[in-house]
Amino acid sequence: MVGMTTRSKVNIYLCNFLAFAPVAPAVIQNLMTFMRKMPRPAVLAKLAHTMFAKLIASRVAALRNAMLLYSGQSLRLDGHFKQAKNIVRYTSRSKRVRPYSCLLGICGTDGALLEPVSPIRAEVASEITPILKRLLEDCFRTRLGAGLSMSEACPVFI
Repeated sequence: MVGMTTRSKVNIYLCNFLAFAPVAPAVIQNLMTFMRKMPRPAVLAKLAHTMFAKLIASRVAALRNAMLLYSGQSLRLDGHFKQAKNIVRYTSRSKRVRPYSCLLGICGTDGALLEPVSPIRAEVASEITPILKRLLEDCFRTRLGAGLSMSEACPVFI
């Protein structure tokens, strides 16, 4: 039964139950109706996403704020050039294009990644500025909200 979906397993159990148990036709009909109404995995995934999206977003925001408060004192920009070439786009004529030359990560004091890795076309100020601006605004807001002075809340770059 390894590798089978839950629905397949339930179908096998139901068939075995119907084959070996003396049951009334009404019970069989009720079981079949129940089986038809079991939600598919895609529906269950959507329900879970809908139910837990706000909770997960609030937990992620709290963890990010804690990381910015703890590790936001010094920032280090780190670019990776070899992995960026693995991102491939296809044009309308099925021609491969590698649009990015760098994967940019911004690390904190302890080496924690403070911002998700972003593919950029080149490691130049015009590409880095929007990513860094968003992070610095969040860092200032978090550190000032925690009671640090302006000079303490300002991160340094290494």
